[in-house]
Amino acid sequence: MTADRGYGDTGIDEKLTGLGLTTVAIPRKAEPSTARRAIERQPSFWWLVQWRTGAEGRSSALKRSCGMDRTRIDGIDGIDGARTWVGQGVLTQNLVHLAAMT
Repeated sequence: MTADRGYGDTGIDEKLTGLGLTTVAIPRKAEPSTARRAIERQPSFWWLVQWRTGAEGRSSALKRSCGMDRTRIDGIDGIDGARTWVGQGVLTQNLVHLAAMT
């Protein structure tokens, strides 16, 4: 589980760990203690943080370059519409990358 630095809190980490998550990668807002610094420097922690950062960058690029900032789907509500919109975004990104490789 990973999230923005603003969500980093001991209570949040404990709740997520209690739900069965093995890796919680939410950086803290303040200067971390020595023990927390050791946790934040683990490879699994930083891999998740970097993965999330990359995903945000990709979604931002799709919004700017492909007009993915607003859904154009009518008649589909809730999570089904979101799944369809995300799927179209992934397909668009893959097509852009394939076109750049040729």
